[in-house]
Amino acid sequence: MIGRQEEVDASDISRHLYVNPLLPYPIVNNLTASEFAVLLESLPVESPVQVYVSNMRHYPYENAAAHALGYVGQSPLEVKSDMPGNELKTFASKGTYGRNGIEKQFDQVLQGKTGSEIWVVDPSGYQVEPIRQTYPEKGKDITLSIDIDLQLAGESGYDLYKDKGALVAIDINSMEILAMLSRPDYDLNATSPFISNIVFADISERKAWENKAIRGLYPPGSPFKLITAIAGLKAGKIDASTVFECDGAHQIGGRRFPCMGRHGEIDLRTAIEKSCNEYFYRVGLATGVDNLSQEAIYMRLNAPTQVDLPNETRSMLTPSRDWKKSRTGEPWYPGDTANMSIGQGALTVTPLQMAMLAASIAKNQVYSSPTILKQSATQLLRRSPPQPLGLPVDIHKAIVEGMDRVVSPTGTARAAIIEGVSVAGKTGTAQINKAEGNLELAWFIGFAPVDDPQIAIAALVEGQELNQSFGGGTYAAPMARYVLEAYFKKYPEYLDTAKEEAIANVSLP
Repeated sequence: MIGRQEEVDASDISRHLYVNPLLPYPIVNNLTASEFAVLLESLPVESPVQVYVSNMRHYPYENAAAHALGYVGQSPLEVKSDMPGNELKTFASKGTYGRNGIEKQFDQVLQGKTGSEIWVVDPSGYQVEPIRQTYPEKGKDITLSIDIDLQLAGESGYDLYKDKGALVAIDINSMEILAMLSRPDYDLNATSPFISNIVFADISERKAWENKAIRGLYPPGSPFKLITAIAGLKAGKIDASTVFECDGAHQIGGRRFPCMGRHGEIDLRTAIEKSCNEYFYRVGLATGVDNLSQEAIYMRLNAPTQVDLPNETRSMLTPSRDWKKSRTGEPWYPGDTANMSIGQGALTVTPLQMAMLAASIAKNQVYSSPTILKQSATQLLRRSPPQPLGLPVDIHKAIVEGMDRVVSPTGTARAAIIEGVSVAGKTGTAQINKAEGNLELAWFIGFAPVDDPQIAIAALVEGQELNQSFGGGTYAAPMARYVLEAYFKKYPEYLDTAKEEAIANVSLP
């Protein structure tokens, strides 16, 4: 009738009729529009073969924001307590439910109410007389804050080199998430109307289920130097003009802690620009672990962000001397402080936390509770106000100036330069120690424009080979640039013509 060659398994039909005698058995799924029309016109009204219409998700952007969106799975057969006829032993229904992402978080909002029919049937299961019908009620819509143009820009960047990692972009003024991606990922269309065993096995083998933006735990590396600077400034151990000598390493006890260069006499702004390890070793040691831990906790690096997505990890860690004593029985050593000062050691954070850190530094305020839902004017007014970061204006300006110089021809994030836009950033390379060697991670966090911050971003790219150099300026900064370029293409009113003229001749990768 429709020209399809379909095989029907008789044993499968028998099993279905034994287990679910009142539910229809699907012979052909996913009819095309023309096939649907042919069957609708050709099948007799009393035919035991009927055409049923059901809902299924279609994802025009395939893998874009796969982990944030989540997917829908089929629910087991069950009797709904709010349906009439639940006293009938043979009554059953089959539905769907959100399995991940916003589909899971807002399942009850999106679901609506299931419709039902109650029939008198004969001993063979054929319908004889309708008793009652309840019409379904459509679920409510929700509007996400994800900007598809920014999302696709980020996806295209990670596609270039098949990178693994995560990226988050946030509207600083509303705390709305503008883009969120995690790699590896999967095509959401492969999950609809159901996930086959082959697809499930493939996603599992590639370890693509996890949303690394909110569940991935990584050492923050050099972006944590901003916390070290803030803690030192608040504790009065340094000021904006404090100068230290960098000779390429810092001796602590019997161990030399290296720097990536020999920077000579260097102040705070230049130390941020050049990402000088030795400068921040000295700041961290002078400030002390207690102040470092306290500042990281105040900046919310020790706790979930409370984003409205399911399964955000609660295992992020800001170490302290008490934590180490209780965990290992050993005291906290100066070498531990040196490692912590540059974002290494036991510190772990998520990419979403790092995007929030960038937003907080941008506005000299501590933000919390980002959202993936588009906020109304009323909702924005009801948001809890941010806490003050606690830096005097001139001191905060010094940190921002250092970050501005990071994204310049002399900084470590030259690959994040955008024509016509002033971008403040911080690159980083963090190490994960394995038995076979070190695996490096590339970080970039930042915000723009510098003078009127609108968007904050964090990009993480995971190294794939052991003991391979994997700098944040080379690998993570370009990922952020793609998203920022898309943002300022949409909002050209934030372009800085003076900045555009100053960098017009800079060559970008």
